[in-house]
Amino acid sequence: MIARPLYRAAVNWIAENDEPTESDAEIVATLISVCLIADLFTRQPSEVAADVVKRRAVIAKAEGRS
Repeated sequence: MIARPLYRAAVNWIAENDEPTESDAEIVATLISVCLIADLFTRQPSEVAADVVKRRAVIAKAEGRS
């Protein structure tokens, strides 16, 4: 059985692995991983990018970098 991908897991993966220091949502929206997730989950790349940037802020805060 193939597990159904979860949007939150995809956003977390991008936040942690694809240009993880980038915090500009306009730039993040151009990443191929963001475009792929947008297509898979029927969302706009800008929406996915905003979620990735938010997740990165949470990660940074948890690591004491904010």
